[in-house]
Amino acid sequence: MQDEKNLRYVREFDAALAEVESGRAQIAFLVNPTPIEAVRDNAFAGRVLPQKSTDFYPKLLSGLATYWLDNPAGI
Repeated sequence: MQDEKNLRYVREFDAALAEVESGRAQIAFLVNPTPIEAVRDNAFAGRVLPQKSTDFYPKLLSGLATYWLDNPAGI
């Protein structure tokens, strides 16, 4: 992964606006989230999505997701 020294990522509109208004950023780009169908289709095709394109909120509890992957029967 390449270090992004000139880019920052914030999740919320108000935070992006504050970055620009305070002078910590020169510009903010607001983008729509990646549709879950696009993530699914790319995953099944073996493609890798760009950084932050799969940042979903709210997050799943990783323990629950890991448990299901380790033990799909739920036992």
